[in-house]
Amino acid sequence: MNKAVEIDMTFEEDPGETIRLVAVVNDRGDLTSPQVYGFARDRAEEELVTYPFVLDRAGDDHYQIRWGYGDCTESALNFSSPAVALGQRVYRVDTYRTGSARFCYEITGINDLVR
Repeated sequence: MNKAVEIDMTFEEDPGETIRLVAVVNDRGDLTSPQVYGFARDRAEEELVTYPFVLDRAGDDHYQIRWGYGDCTESALNFSSPAVALGQRVYRVDTYRTGSARFCYEITGINDLVR
């Protein structure tokens, strides 16, 4: 049976930077949503800023990020498997005009939205 969950991730290099997803998973914990909603809290200068986004499924464990606020950065989230689990590493890749950057997050929480 599918269920709605919040998935919390923490950036390994700065625990203040986080990602929260609202997704649907099946009994095995596989992401089943064609779209996932969420937000990232990233440092802009010294201040934490919240950026909303939508993830579009591009493969079993790969999602393209569409940022809010008209941000044109090309980004992706790559899970190490279709099933999400505590401690799992998730890689975010941002592609810019002049190159790309890779960021590693760890899943630190998976909470049912409906109890």
